[in-house]
Amino acid sequence: MTALTVLAASCQRLEMSKPLQYGSLSVAMDAEVKVEAVTKAPATPEELANYKVKVIGQDQASTSYYDGLYSAFQPLKLPLGPYTVSAENCTSTDAENGNGCKRLFGSTEVTISESNLNPTAEFTCSVANTLVTVVFEDSATQHITGLKVELIGGDSNRTVSVNASNTKVWFNPSTVSWAITGNIASINKAVDIKGSKDLVAKNHLKIVVSVNLENGQISAAPTITLATDLNTAVEQNEVFNPYK
Repeated sequence: MTALTVLAASCQRLEMSKPLQYGSLSVAMDAEVKVEAVTKAPATPEELANYKVKVIGQDQASTSYYDGLYSAFQPLKLPLGPYTVSAENCTSTDAENGNGCKRLFGSTEVTISESNLNPTAEFTCSVANTLVTVVFEDSATQHITGLKVELIGGDSNRTVSVNASNTKVWFNPSTVSWAITGNIASINKAVDIKGSKDLVAKNHLKIVVSVNLENGQISAAPTITLATDLNTAVEQNEVFNPYK
């Protein structure tokens, strides 16, 4: 009975002293750099160098193992287990400062296991936010004084005032509203046009403000074009008649 007890204790010590196994995790990524056109090109190594990479363990504590620049990343020695690897050129908060900027983001899940001790996390960073372009045609600037477009949306529901043609504003995916205001000087009539669209990542909403001269009457008519997935377009015309 004593011999069995000693043997059991010995086995327990062997099990408890089993060394923790480690593997090596590498990261390889590329990035799309265009949202305005269907054709995409990968980012250059110089552009990718400044991307911020994160490696998070999929444990209860969501332990962070790396949070730094892609250019400084070296293969990580990590315990066996699942990990989430992500990268971005800027945070979602930074992407909405001022007129905002294009945000590229990507992530993947990878597992270090006994059968795969040296995995590489491979993924593509793609456009994660939306672009709104406001264009004032000559007919609008000639007939409407004080012409302005206010855009409201994004995570913070921020307001951006646009009073110059070909202005680009970036929002995180959200419902973006607009209000077009001004005054048609020749008839002293205020312009007040409102609308909204639900936008998802990679959408490009284009608002073209123009003035129609029909039968001697003046009406402000924005053309709202929404490009989805960069290769299809849905056009919506909204007409404001100042005589009504």
